[in-house]
Amino acid sequence: MHTAVACLGRGLRGYESEQDLYARVKTAVHLFKTKKVDYIIMSGGYTTSAKFSEASIMKQIACDMGVPPECILLEEKSTNTVENAMYIHETADANSITSLLVVTSPYHLLRTRIIFNKVIADKEMRFFPSSYPYKFSMLLMHYLSESVRLARILFFGISLPKKKPK
Repeated sequence: MHTAVACLGRGLRGYESEQDLYARVKTAVHLFKTKKVDYIIMSGGYTTSAKFSEASIMKQIACDMGVPPECILLEEKSTNTVENAMYIHETADANSITSLLVVTSPYHLLRTRIIFNKVIADKEMRFFPSSYPYKFSMLLMHYLSESVRLARILFFGISLPKKKPK
Protein backbone atom coordinates (compact mmCIF):
# COMPACT_ATOMS: atom_id res chain seq x y z
CA MET A 1 0.00 0.00 0.00
CA HIS A 2 1.53 3.22 -1.22
CA THR A 3 0.72 6.90 -1.52
CA ALA A 4 1.50 8.99 -4.58
CA VAL A 5 1.27 12.56 -5.72
CA ALA A 6 -0.59 12.68 -9.05
CA CYS A 7 0.51 15.70 -11.08
CA LEU A 8 -1.73 16.57 -14.02
CA GLY A 9 -0.13 17.76 -17.23
CA ARG A 10 -0.95 20.84 -19.22
CA GLY A 11 -0.91 21.26 -22.99
CA LEU A 12 2.20 23.21 -23.90
CA ARG A 13 1.21 26.12 -26.07
CA GLY A 14 3.66 28.85 -25.14
CA TYR A 15 5.24 30.60 -22.19
CA GLU A 16 2.09 30.89 -20.08
CA SER A 17 1.26 27.18 -20.27
CA GLU A 18 4.90 26.28 -19.59
CA GLN A 19 4.81 28.37 -16.41
CA ASP A 20 1.56 26.68 -15.37
CA LEU A 21 3.07 23.23 -15.92
CA TYR A 22 6.20 24.21 -13.97
CA ALA A 23 4.04 25.44 -11.06
CA ARG A 24 2.16 22.13 -10.97
CA VAL A 25 5.42 20.16 -10.88
CA LYS A 26 6.90 22.44 -8.22
CA THR A 27 3.84 21.82 -6.01
CA ALA A 28 4.01 18.06 -6.65
CA VAL A 29 7.70 17.97 -5.69
CA HIS A 30 6.99 19.97 -2.54
CA LEU A 31 4.28 17.49 -1.53
CA PHE A 32 6.54 14.55 -2.37
CA LYS A 33 9.25 15.91 -0.10
CA THR A 34 7.06 17.11 2.79
CA LYS A 35 4.32 14.45 2.91
CA LYS A 36 6.76 11.53 2.62
CA VAL A 37 4.91 9.82 -0.23
CA ASP A 38 6.29 6.92 -2.26
CA TYR A 39 5.82 8.11 -5.84
CA ILE A 40 4.89 10.96 -8.10
CA ILE A 41 2.69 10.01 -11.05
CA MET A 42 3.29 12.45 -13.90
CA SER A 43 0.21 12.35 -16.09
CA GLY A 44 0.06 13.76 -19.60
CA GLY A 45 0.42 12.41 -23.10
CA TYR A 46 1.34 13.91 -26.44
CA THR A 47 -1.19 16.74 -26.59
CA THR A 48 0.70 18.95 -29.01
CA SER A 49 2.98 18.24 -31.93
CA ALA A 50 5.92 18.05 -29.52
CA LYS A 51 8.37 15.16 -29.57
CA PHE A 52 7.96 14.58 -25.83
CA SER A 53 4.96 13.78 -23.67
CA GLU A 54 3.86 16.21 -20.96
CA ALA A 55 4.70 13.49 -18.41
CA SER A 56 8.29 13.09 -19.63
CA ILE A 57 8.84 16.86 -19.53
CA MET A 58 7.43 16.99 -15.99
CA LYS A 59 9.68 14.09 -14.95
CA GLN A 60 12.76 15.98 -16.11
CA ILE A 61 11.69 19.09 -14.19
CA ALA A 62 11.08 17.02 -11.03
CA CYS A 63 14.44 15.26 -11.35
CA ASP A 64 16.10 18.66 -11.71
CA MET A 65 14.39 19.56 -8.40
CA GLY A 66 15.91 16.55 -6.66
CA VAL A 67 13.31 13.78 -7.02
CA PRO A 68 14.94 10.38 -7.68
CA PRO A 69 13.89 9.11 -11.16
CA GLU A 70 12.86 5.74 -9.73
CA CYS A 71 10.19 7.50 -7.66
CA ILE A 72 8.49 8.96 -10.74
CA LEU A 73 5.88 6.96 -12.62
CA LEU A 74 4.92 8.13 -16.11
CA GLU A 75 1.39 8.05 -17.49
CA GLU A 76 1.77 9.13 -21.11
CA LYS A 77 -1.59 8.15 -22.68
CA SER A 78 -3.94 10.87 -21.43
CA THR A 79 -4.93 13.89 -23.50
CA ASN A 80 -7.61 15.40 -21.23
CA THR A 81 -8.75 15.44 -17.61
CA VAL A 82 -11.05 12.41 -17.85
CA GLU A 83 -8.23 10.37 -19.37
CA ASN A 84 -5.85 11.70 -16.67
CA ALA A 85 -8.18 10.15 -14.10
CA MET A 86 -8.60 6.87 -15.99
CA TYR A 87 -4.91 6.28 -16.58
CA ILE A 88 -3.77 7.52 -13.18
CA HIS A 89 -6.20 4.99 -11.72
CA GLU A 90 -4.66 2.28 -13.90
CA THR A 91 -1.12 3.32 -12.89
CA ALA A 92 -2.07 3.45 -9.22
CA ASP A 93 -3.58 -0.03 -9.33
CA ALA A 94 -0.49 -1.45 -11.07
CA ASN A 95 1.74 -0.04 -8.30
CA SER A 96 -0.42 -0.85 -5.22
CA ILE A 97 -1.17 2.84 -4.64
CA THR A 98 -4.16 3.35 -2.37
CA SER A 99 -3.97 7.08 -1.71
CA LEU A 100 -3.48 10.02 -4.10
CA LEU A 101 -2.58 13.66 -3.59
CA VAL A 102 -3.82 15.25 -6.82
CA VAL A 103 -2.14 18.45 -8.05
CA THR A 104 -3.43 20.82 -10.71
CA SER A 105 -3.93 24.54 -11.24
CA PRO A 106 -6.41 26.40 -9.01
CA TYR A 107 -8.78 27.16 -11.89
CA HIS A 108 -8.81 23.45 -12.85
CA LEU A 109 -9.27 22.05 -9.35
CA LEU A 110 -13.06 21.86 -9.03
CA ARG A 111 -13.58 20.07 -12.35
CA THR A 112 -10.68 17.75 -11.56
CA ARG A 113 -12.20 16.88 -8.19
CA ILE A 114 -15.59 16.07 -9.76
CA ILE A 115 -14.06 13.90 -12.49
CA PHE A 116 -11.61 12.09 -10.23
CA ASN A 117 -14.25 11.35 -7.58
CA LYS A 118 -16.37 9.71 -10.27
CA VAL A 119 -13.60 7.80 -12.05
CA ILE A 120 -11.43 6.83 -9.05
CA ALA A 121 -13.89 5.88 -6.35
CA ASP A 122 -11.72 3.24 -4.67
CA LYS A 123 -8.80 5.46 -3.63
CA GLU A 124 -8.40 7.99 -0.86
CA MET A 125 -7.79 11.35 -2.56
CA ARG A 126 -6.90 14.87 -1.53
CA PHE A 127 -6.61 17.76 -3.96
CA PHE A 128 -3.98 20.51 -3.98
CA PRO A 129 -3.80 23.68 -6.10
CA SER A 130 -0.48 24.72 -7.56
CA SER A 131 0.68 28.30 -7.28
CA TYR A 132 -0.70 30.47 -10.04
CA PRO A 133 1.93 32.46 -11.96
CA TYR A 134 -0.29 34.65 -14.16
CA LYS A 135 -1.70 38.09 -14.46
CA PHE A 136 -5.28 38.66 -13.33
CA SER A 137 -6.58 38.81 -16.91
CA MET A 138 -5.21 35.34 -17.68
CA LEU A 139 -6.60 33.97 -14.43
CA LEU A 140 -10.03 35.36 -15.28
CA MET A 141 -9.88 33.82 -18.77
CA HIS A 142 -9.02 30.40 -17.32
CA TYR A 143 -11.81 30.55 -14.74
CA LEU A 144 -14.34 31.51 -17.44
CA SER A 145 -13.18 28.66 -19.66
CA GLU A 146 -13.37 26.19 -16.76
CA SER A 147 -16.87 27.45 -15.89
CA VAL A 148 -18.09 26.42 -19.34
CA ARG A 149 -16.47 22.98 -19.02
CA LEU A 150 -17.88 22.57 -15.52
CA ALA A 151 -21.38 23.52 -16.67
CA ARG A 152 -21.16 20.90 -19.42
CA ILE A 153 -20.29 18.24 -16.82
CA LEU A 154 -23.08 19.32 -14.47
CA PHE A 155 -25.70 19.32 -17.24
CA PHE A 156 -24.56 16.35 -19.34
CA GLY A 157 -22.43 14.28 -16.96
CA ILE A 158 -19.03 12.79 -17.56
CA SER A 159 -18.67 10.58 -20.59
CA LEU A 160 -15.92 8.06 -20.15
CA PRO A 161 -14.12 7.18 -23.36
CA LYS A 162 -13.25 3.62 -24.22
CA LYS A 163 -9.81 2.73 -22.97
CA LYS A 164 -7.05 3.10 -25.52
CA PRO A 165 -5.09 -0.03 -26.38
CA LYS A 166 -1.91 -0.52 -24.37
